[in-house]
Amino acid sequence: MPAGNGVTESRSYGDTELQSYSGIRESQETQETHDSARGATVLSLHQAAQYAIELDLSENCLWTFARAVRLFEINTKTRLPANELENAFNYWWNLAKDHFPDGERDEFLFQFEDCCAKAKYPLGCNVLAQAIEQAKHRPAPKEANDFTSAKIKLLIGVCYQLQKGAGENAFFLGVRDAAKLMQCKTQTAVAFMNGLVTKGILALEQKGTMAGRRASRFRYVALAPYPCRTAKGQEEI
Repeated sequence: MPAGNGVTESRSYGDTELQSYSGIRESQETQETHDSARGATVLSLHQAAQYAIELDLSENCLWTFARAVRLFEINTKTRLPANELENAFNYWWNLAKDHFPDGERDEFLFQFEDCCAKAKYPLGCNVLAQAIEQAKHRPAPKEANDFTSAKIKLLIGVCYQLQKGAGENAFFLGVRDAAKLMQCKTQTAVAFMNGLVTKGILALEQKGTMAGRRASRFRYVALAPYPCRTAKGQEEI
């Protein structure tokens, strides 16, 4: 699909102008779920545990709690030492264990510690805006070197940062957000995203839905913890 109308002239990757991203709609599932976390204050680990449980008891619950701990650290201007993570976990486990009757405490603890090591963003932050700023100011990933388009380089950089922020989880990026990022038409953004999937830079795990207002879910292949490929029947966004 040709770029055509609606695409602004190319700029160098580092100089690409970003417009109004503080207001961009967050497309990660955790951000859609946790809109109430914006502006929240968490001043104790017990409060962090309660807050995380109120927000999320899904398969991503430990990731949510790890981000609640990051919020606690920001609010209290402290950094929780690694040897105190188990103490933090105990607050969460005592509140959550009845929801996981078959869960093994030690297994949950190891997963929580792993999430804490990888969680970059606290609950309530604009994950996409953070990723854009990091992509703007940090070197582009090596996968971007195969392209000359500043827009595609930026898109790859943002996807890379979104994946790093999501840890081992897939990241969410909506087509409208991608279009706003690259200052192009929505159908052009679709073509670019599909192109990254075809090139093997991204794997499309789950196609988004208009009815459910859910963005497509991707993995950045080079950062995936295991070999991945686009699910059959989901080759295009």
